[in-house]
Amino acid sequence: MKTTNKRLLSFLLTIPLILFFATSTSAEFVFTGDNGEKYIVFGGHMLDELGNKHSLDNVNCYIDFSLNENNDLWMVISEAIDDWNWHLGIISQRMSQQDGYTNDHYNFGMTCNEVVLSRSDIRFIYTEDYIRINAVSYPEVYAVTEPFDAHGQSLIEQVATSNTNWRYSVITFSQKKFDNYAIDHTEAQTHLLMKKVASHEIGHALGLAHDSRDNGIIMYGGSDHPICDGYTYEGPEHMTASVPTLHDLMAVYYLYT
Repeated sequence: MKTTNKRLLSFLLTIPLILFFATSTSAEFVFTGDNGEKYIVFGGHMLDELGNKHSLDNVNCYIDFSLNENNDLWMVISEAIDDWNWHLGIISQRMSQQDGYTNDHYNFGMTCNEVVLSRSDIRFIYTEDYIRINAVSYPEVYAVTEPFDAHGQSLIEQVATSNTNWRYSVITFSQKKFDNYAIDHTEAQTHLLMKKVASHEIGHALGLAHDSRDNGIIMYGGSDHPICDGYTYEGPEHMTASVPTLHDLMAVYYLYT
């Protein structure tokens, strides 16, 4: 899937946590870490239940129970959560030691137990149809991540144009889009793509934006940010990462510490 209608998508996808492989937005910014790497993130961040910047020590994930009937999607979401959890744990320990702490001072991690929906930070659902936004169908899109405030109000427009924070995100997968992909691909290839999409969308929910400079990171995607000038985004099939990389993890670390 190549982003052929970039102008059209750029209007709808001026959403910080939104369509998989959409264009970037004016709300994105680049910062340079202590390691000299440049990271593209959104201006806001996820909040906890008290309205403070989330510490990421216990990111509660909720998977729609109806997904039990769709075992493959349930499986890839669980795998993506486990991948993020595992790698966030490693980066927590590494950065704690680097910053002079004897224990895991940065206790990043996700849980996906019997979480009450109203207390969840990231919610996973799916539609049997194509992704729809404001009654418009997008058959080229695999998944969408939408931010909300604590009252359930969508923050799509606000986060797109300002450094707005969000309480939780809802990630919706298009079963129909994946079914279409599966027609010409093996079961293993489809499973891998679904996992890449799930991991990528979790990155959006945490506040990471698209970066078209490197197809070896989980946040590889079409970006109009000047730092990506000269780089061509070629679609999710060309992304080689299936788990969050050090680059993705360090972006999360710098965003929340």
